[in-house]
Amino acid sequence: ALMLQFMPLENITNLLRERLERMPSASSSPDLLKVDVDHADCLFMQEALNVIHPKLLHVEYMPQAPPPLDYAQHYQAGLLEVDLFGRAVPLLLAEKLDRHNPGEKIMSEDALTKYHKSNMGDIAPASESPVGTGLKQSESSKGREFTGCSLAAFLSRAPGYALVAAGDEEALLVRRDLQPLLGYGPPPGAFVSWVRGSLCHPLRGAAPDYTSWG
Repeated sequence: ALMLQFMPLENITNLLRERLERMPSASSSPDLLKVDVDHADCLFMQEALNVIHPKLLHVEYMPQAPPPLDYAQHYQAGLLEVDLFGRAVPLLLAEKLDRHNPGEKIMSEDALTKYHKSNMGDIAPASESPVGTGLKQSESSKGREFTGCSLAAFLSRAPGYALVAAGDEEALLVRRDLQPLLGYGPPPGAFVSWVRGSLCHPLRGAAPDYTSWG
């Protein structure tokens, strides 16, 4: 079934439970859960896993932070666009280089500062923040951060899953009770997988965007 609906982080569990109750054919153990919202993805995955237990997880991670660094972007609803064709706006937009004009930034520092001041509101105290995000400062004073989550952040928030493989910025996880069925031995180490899939990727540094290492 196709559901076109904005899913705020604090309401994911309720929406998923409602969908499972209303759809007799729906399963709490789907074959695959793919998470790619370009905004604190590991937090969305963590909330979804409170309700469903997919056999496989396909996630997009931030390769700049190698394991064991556990980095998770703060959830900021004000940065999410709710229209069907909208995308999350990276906080490091000034660091993102124009694909069509290598070396040119999409926004200047002044333009970026004005953009965030006009688009950010206050974040609730930690005791009131949704799903334990623990945000205390206002978005306007918190500063910029990378978009997404590190590989280690996904793994730490999905304890019932084992890493299968990691690419340049995508990873596949399998439910631990199913991992032996893959028949290739114990799960690979996160750091080794990151080195093979991302650090030593043949296209590393070739694309002039914000995922380049320089």
